[in-house]
Amino acid sequence: MSAAPSVRTVLGEIAAADLGPTNYHEHLFQVTPLLAGDELDDEPSSQAEAGSLRHSGFATMVDATPVGLGRRPAALARISEAEGLHVVATTGAHREPHYGPAHWLTELSENGLAELFSRDVTVGLPVADGPAATLPPLARGDKPSGRPSSRPGSATGASRLSSAGCSLPWPPPGSGPGPR
Repeated sequence: MSAAPSVRTVLGEIAAADLGPTNYHEHLFQVTPLLAGDELDDEPSSQAEAGSLRHSGFATMVDATPVGLGRRPAALARISEAEGLHVVATTGAHREPHYGPAHWLTELSENGLAELFSRDVTVGLPVADGPAATLPPLARGDKPSGRPSSRPGSATGASRLSSAGCSLPWPPPGSGPGPR
């Protein structure tokens, strides 16, 4: 007999049957130069948004904020607990223009990216966004098959979430051959 399917939230594993109505792409925190002036970086405001989502009938949300864009796993856990909303966190990278020049994530090799994303899935998310690594995670695959963020899903069996328009090559064209 196989185990019942489960989903890892920021507060731990839950039975898939307990997900309830799910918003599968939301951001409680996100900071990117492409959306200057629209930063999502205030925990009380993010908690109010999560509360509104919960009171509108959702039981679960997937926070799709990728690595390096202001994700705050520890804050997600506090908000999840306070609002009674299951929150599934993600890992992976967005398109390179979201990071701006000389961002630490764009300096990583393909292998470095794959290791970072895999660590998020197998070890846990860092307490704060950045190159350091712990909270439970879910894989995110913004790149085509064979690219770094699809490797963790293949290696760990984690699910993938892909955003429209996020299938640009990584590393970006012109950044040099192979891993940097």
